[in-house]
Amino acid sequence: MKTSIDINLPELTDILNPWREETVELSKKGVPPHVSLIYPWLETPILKKELKNIQKILENTKTFTLEFDSIKKFDNGTTYFSPSNTNELKEIQNKIMKKYPTIKMYNGEFKDTIFHLTIAKIGDDEEKFLEIQNKLSKYLPIKKEITQVTIMQEDKNGYWSTCLDINFK
Repeated sequence: MKTSIDINLPELTDILNPWREETVELSKKGVPPHVSLIYPWLETPILKKELKNIQKILENTKTFTLEFDSIKKFDNGTTYFSPSNTNELKEIQNKIMKKYPTIKMYNGEFKDTIFHLTIAKIGDDEEKFLEIQNKLSKYLPIKKEITQVTIMQEDKNGYWSTCLDINFK
C-alpha cells in the first residue's frame, strides 16, 4: 500500500466534481484535489521515524501562494490546472528527494515532474476538454495560500486518508 506527500486543496472539490468525480477513481477513495509533491513515497505502515524525518526536512518551509493560471492536458488525456510558478514546489520536492534519493516520482514513468492538479481523465475526448476549459476558465487564475503539506496513506481496500499534516511557517 502506498503513501504520498501532497498539497491538498479540498476547497476546489465543488468546482471540479462535475468532471473529477466521474473520471478520477481516486476522488471516490478519499483523495481530495491535490498537487503531488512525492508519489509514491513509502509503503505503509509509515514508521514514526520517517514522519519525524519529513517534519524536520520541512520545518523551515514558509507559507507561499500557488497560482493556477491555465488548463492543460497530458497526452494520456489527464486534464489539469497548471501552476504558473513551481519554484516553491520544486524546492520542497528537492528537500525531500535529498533525504530519499531512491524514490522515483510516478515509479519513474515520466522523465520530469510536471506539477499539476488533476481535473479529469478524459482520454482523447477533445469535446470534453473544450467543455472543461469553457466551464472552468472563469475561475482562473486560482490563487491559494499554501500553509501545509499532507502525508496520505492508502489502506488495503484502496482508500486513502490523512496520516499527517505538516504546517508551514
